[in-house]
Amino acid sequence: MVRLLEKGITMKQCLYAGGIVVAALALSVGFAGESLKSGIAVGGSCSPFHPLNITGPHKDNKQCLV
Repeated sequence: MVRLLEKGITMKQCLYAGGIVVAALALSVGFAGESLKSGIAVGGSCSPFHPLNITGPHKDNKQCLV
């Protein structure tokens, strides 16, 4: 940032450039063709959580501590 200020680039110019980059990325996602999806599809399944303990009396065993 110091080098940018030494070259005469202001903070306002940096913010404008950042805004242009964010807008370009947002537009590229919008025109990607596929809609964004979040989470598991209807009817899908997720794998269970099997924590591996590394300390305590259950060391090296897969057991939930809760």
